[in-house]
Amino acid sequence: MARRFLALDFREYNGDPAKEARFFGVLPLCRGEVSGLRRERYLWGEVLVLSRDGRKQFFRFAHYTPS
Repeated sequence: MARRFLALDFREYNGDPAKEARFFGVLPLCRGEVSGLRRERYLWGEVLVLSRDGRKQFFRFAHYTPS
């Protein structure tokens, strides 16, 4: 059985919220490559990261939901 992971973080800091807000999603690693996605390995699995813009300042795995 496969597990699906969701990792989101949303912040509106450092100025205009419309320009600073970030939204990130994570999917389980699948066979084949998809343009624009990056493989990353964590304790709970290997994933394809959908969005990486501004991640050093905004990105974190606050929650994930296995199903």
